[in-house]
Amino acid sequence: MKRAPTLFSRKREEQMTIASFRLVLVGLILFPWVAATQEPQKSPAVDVVEEFTSAYNTKNLEKLVSLYALDAIMVSEAGIAEGHEAIQARLGAGVQKGNTIAELHPARGESSGKLSYTEGSAEIISGDQHLRRRYLVVVRTTGSRREIILHYSLPIVEKNAGR
Repeated sequence: MKRAPTLFSRKREEQMTIASFRLVLVGLILFPWVAATQEPQKSPAVDVVEEFTSAYNTKNLEKLVSLYALDAIMVSEAGIAEGHEAIQARLGAGVQKGNTIAELHPARGESSGKLSYTEGSAEIISGDQHLRRRYLVVVRTTGSRREIILHYSLPIVEKNAGR
């Protein structure tokens, strides 16, 4: 036999409903704030590009080349360099000229499984010239090793305002 709800049990049920509602309301109010304070996950490719920048600016050619997979491809206005030997020659030319990477401006980056990428622009100082380049770097992660498998770096062409 089912008992009829008493005044006490109905009051208790109302209190529980109100408490649940308040908890949901607080969660809805706090969730956007908590989500906004969370630092977005950085693509592993961004870390590799930061390592690359540090090695490039300290003229550590051995470290630079070690960031690339044995079968990596580098594309620039000078053409395509495939493998460590060709990439070392390409990077060595810039290092010998005294080029430095003054600033990086990452625009996007994503990860999926073993692959990640980052793209953006960089400010390069070459002699007395300040050059702007667009880059795309694709990184493969195998175990704890991260290696560049594809590296595009091309000049940013300034659009003529009069056209």
